[in-house]
Amino acid sequence: MPTKTVQPRPVGPVRLFHPPTRPACGGPEIWLPPEPEGWVVEPKYNGHRVVVDCENGGRLKNRHLEGYTFGFPPDGNTLVNQCRRKHIAFLDLEHMGSHRNKNHRNVGVIFDIYGVQSNTLERRQVLLQLGYPVHDPFSEDTLLDDPTSRFYIVPQYPASCADELFHALQLLPGEVFEGVVLKQIDNPYRTNRWIKFRFDQYASSTR
Repeated sequence: MPTKTVQPRPVGPVRLFHPPTRPACGGPEIWLPPEPEGWVVEPKYNGHRVVVDCENGGRLKNRHLEGYTFGFPPDGNTLVNQCRRKHIAFLDLEHMGSHRNKNHRNVGVIFDIYGVQSNTLERRQVLLQLGYPVHDPFSEDTLLDDPTSRFYIVPQYPASCADELFHALQLLPGEVFEGVVLKQIDNPYRTNRWIKFRFDQYASSTR
């Protein structure tokens, strides 16, 4: 686990929704960093990670940067054009509706900008400028039902509610989620510094 401490700072724009209330479901508390004010937490979606190469005609790559062959939401060209206007070279998203779970609609949940040096909050602000809705895991409309968008931005919460979020997501139907991811606010893009907690294996080293 990381031991580096950070100076606490307001999380400000990441507080997009009220933190969920943990249901009385039992189970252990997940690990929190020593300075949780310097971290944020996101749901970990149960799809396939896809890197979109926006500088190369929207070519799709898997997590190993090899060709991705499971199709893509129909609005992919619009997404690529939006990225180019924002000078985003590579976009990280979770593709739902692939062969891993065919019951999901063919949508993408955008969770980061691949390989850049700006910090977590700076990358987050660029993602929000793409204009796609932030997915609300606790809305009555799920990724299965909402026909209005093919792409969503991952929601982001203060790390202080990571335990509540983990257990609340675990009880949701539809196998849309598989855990949570904690990211340090001041860090550049480094997936090996993210802390992942999965429902099936408590701390995973891969997304």
